[in-house]
Amino acid sequence: MAGVPITRLAERERTIFRRDHIGFVYQFFNLIPTLSVRDNVALPLELAGRTSTARTAADALLAEVDLLDRARQYPDRLQRRRAAAGRDRPRLGGRPADRPGG
Repeated sequence: MAGVPITRLAERERTIFRRDHIGFVYQFFNLIPTLSVRDNVALPLELAGRTSTARTAADALLAEVDLLDRARQYPDRLQRRRAAAGRDRPRLGGRPADRPGG
């Protein structure tokens, strides 16, 4: 997967690989209601160690899903599916997909 033989990775390496390369848009979106849309999108980037570029990258991702103008709002004020897609776009490789059969 992505040129990496994941079956040969140790458990910790697989965890890091999943964090960095695989994204999910869950049925219930899993956005943190007390964080702004921008902060929800930036959070996985910050957890991955990209703290210095997380907000700029978050804004770029929000622009891709037409939510940059609403970046300071909270998830309950907008379409959560688009915010969740923006959050997970880096790991989705820019190619979001729906669940099989749906």
